[in-house]
Amino acid sequence: MNKLLFASNVIVVSLLLSATIALADETISSPKANTPEHTVAAALRAGIAGDFKAYLATVHTDEKSTKSQRDQRKRYEWKRFQKQAHWYLKSKNPVTFVVANRRPDGKNQIRLFLRDQEHKESMPRPVKLKRDGKGWKISVSSL
Repeated sequence: MNKLLFASNVIVVSLLLSATIALADETISSPKANTPEHTVAAALRAGIAGDFKAYLATVHTDEKSTKSQRDQRKRYEWKRFQKQAHWYLKSKNPVTFVVANRRPDGKNQIRLFLRDQEHKESMPRPVKLKRDGKGWKISVSSL
């Protein structure tokens, strides 16, 4: 009887977890200014437009203060992001994407996990943002 009860509890917990994950998806379109989602939308627009300067404007000041930091972003992160930004879009106009999960890291940092729309089986990819003045800027992006 204890094995049956245990198995039943495992099934219930599994169902609850899968329901929670499914319910976590949030479609973002035309986000409000000064939100993390607004910054991600601006970065995606820059990526599909091939505009590195606009992308760099979405990056946190601490992460682009030196020439070396900017060069590293352009050489590695930007090169990949520019090719893959469209993977995360449900729509280009207005820019629409899906946040599968969000994890606050205190009051001044948050991770948004974006769902890849082209490779549905892929795990959501994180974008870590930090407060920068009144808004939010990207500190690390795995898109």
